[in-house]
Amino acid sequence: MRDGEKGVRTMGGGNAQKSAMARQKNAEKAAASGKGGGGRAGMEARKGGDQASAQAAAQAERARVKALREEKAAKKK
Repeated sequence: MRDGEKGVRTMGGGNAQKSAMARQKNAEKAAASGKGGGGRAGMEARKGGDQASAQAAAQAERARVKALREEKAAKKK
């Protein structure tokens, strides 16, 4: 069924609406990650800091996710 056929719109919207939704989603992702994205604020968020603790935290998060995946796979069997 094509848009406008029998007065029913299936999907879509204008490009402006799609672009606005994409910007909103990207802004939400940037806010959730706390990394700040590009620009001066993002550079400040990414530089310096304790690299060893950041690496340890990332490894712990990966291990947690892996354990959850393995648990989920075991439940399927």
